Formats: sequence, structure tokens, C-alpha cells
Amino acid sequence: MASSTSALAEARLIGREQELKELEALLECAPAVVTVAAQPGMGKSAVVKAFSELCRAKGWTVMGPSPGEAPLVGSRTTKEQFLARIGQLLNSIDTAGRVSTSSSSLASASAMPRNERRLLAQVVALARLAPAVLIIEDFDADLRFAGWFDRGFLTDVTGCKRHVIVLLTGQPADLAHLEHVDAAVTLGPLDESAVRARFEQIGSRLRPRPEPKELAEYVRKASKSPSLMTSLAVVLALAEA
Repeated sequence: MASSTSALAEARLIGREQELKELEALLECAPAVVTVAAQPGMGKSAVVKAFSELCRAKGWTVMGPSPGEAPLVGSRTTKEQFLARIGQLLNSIDTAGRVSTSSSSLASASAMPRNERRLLAQVVALARLAPAVLIIEDFDADLRFAGWFDRGFLTDVTGCKRHVIVLLTGQPADLAHLEHVDAAVTLGPLDESAVRARFEQIGSRLRPRPEPKELAEYVRKASKSPSLMTSLAVVLALAEA
């Protein structure tokens, strides 16, 4: 089981080492708004997960929805709902700057701070304890309060002069609407030679082994949609379980 888990972890970030290094370097530029743009299937979530783990290892507090939770913002999200979600995240941070996993530490949505200045004060107070990363995945340009979010929230958070990074992911067309962006990372197709090398490594452990034509076709598709690499790793994990 350990080898299966390892194979899955290794496959998730193939060809994204450079982008991860770029994001790591941006930690020195806080406060900042950073975007990760890519079409669906290009591995945004995998990059964000790896970046989150890197940040935690460096002592940063990472704030974002837990697996299975709705994104922080969406086309139907209201400004009040967004403030409530951010307030909930802030209230789940203990005094050492760690995200609490205890549901009892979360205030109810109705008790969340809704005043923008109070929310900003909480972000600043958190950043005094430890540098923080706020992750907002799948940003939608049709957000109801897009103007305030861009020119109000993002401007205020990064203007607090504390070590705070706001990381937004989304499709290029949606992220292009944001005016307040300090750095942008774009995920494009993977290098086919790197994909082939990894597939040959993984494929050698599958029974029966993939035919050369099968391998070539999978490499071509996975280069344009890196999430397929994870799919193969899942098959490998199930085969070895």
C-alpha cells in the first residue's frame, strides 16, 4: 500500500516542478496576489496542493476550503456569504497560527464578522502570528461582487504590509478580469518526453504491460491533460492493493 500511495503522489506533479519553484519564490514577495491560470484538466488543484504542503512545511498558515467543501467564491456567492466563509476560516486558526480541525472551534455562519474592516483587522492579526496563504480556487469572473473583491478585498489584504499571499486559481479568461494581480503562473501542456519517461516507469509495473501504441497515445493525451497521469496512478494503486 505504501508503494501505491507513493506512486500516486509522484504522478500528480510530473512536469510542474518549475511552476512550483516560481510559487515558492513568490513567498518572499508577500503581501501579494498570485494567480494560477489553466484550462480544466491541467493540474491546478495538484499544484495548489503541493504548494500548500510546501507552505505548511515552511511555517505558513494555509487557509482554504477542506476537501469536499464548496469553493470560497462562485458566480452565485454573495458578498456576505464570502465574508462569512473567510471569517469562519479565521476563527478556525488557533493562537499558534495553525488551522484547527476541531469543529467546536468554528463559529456559526451567523456569528461571522461581516464588517470589512473588522475582517481585515483579523487578517492582519493572523499575519502577526505567522505568514498566511489564502487559497481561492476556481475563481469565476461572473462573481456578483467582483468589483469589490478585486479593488476592495484584494487591495486591502495585500495593503496590510504583512506576510499574506492570496492565491487564486481559475481559467485564463476569468482571471484576466482581475486588476489587482502581482504575479501570474500559467500551466500549459507538459513536455511529452518527461511524460513518456514517467509512463514507462509506471507502465513497467502494470500487468499486462501497455503496448507501444497504447503508451504513445496515452502520452499524447496526458501531455495535454495532466490529470490523466493521476488516473493511471490510481489504476496502479488499485492493481497493487
